[in-house]
Amino acid sequence: MTRLPKWVLLLPAVAAGGSFADAPAAHAGSGISCDIQVSHKGNGVTLRGVVASGFATDGSYTLKVTSSGSGSSAIDQSGDFSVSAGGVEQLALVSLGGDGVYKARLSVTANGQTTSCTERVGGSL
Repeated sequence: MTRLPKWVLLLPAVAAGGSFADAPAAHAGSGISCDIQVSHKGNGVTLRGVVASGFATDGSYTLKVTSSGSGSSAIDQSGDFSVSAGGVEQLALVSLGGDGVYKARLSVTANGQTTSCTERVGGSL
């Protein structure tokens, strides 16, 4: 089996009007990748869970977000997805207050393999 460089898998997303910054980082050997993209606006923060694949596939995802500080809370989102060959799909979107400390973990399962990514927002990193 011939392995392509990671950047080759991201070319379709760029050609479709996206950018390398929009595409998740590839995880070697799995064929799928995930990313949690963070954007700050005003007093809030948005976490966007995305999946990318070099081939067409179906799968499932779970996004867990926990917060700590003066109180604690947890958000769980899950569901199924389909992504086309070379595609990038948004799986989950969470909007939060900008003054907390949040840890997010996105797990994506397709073709019997699970890929996970984490992101921490707020507080001292």
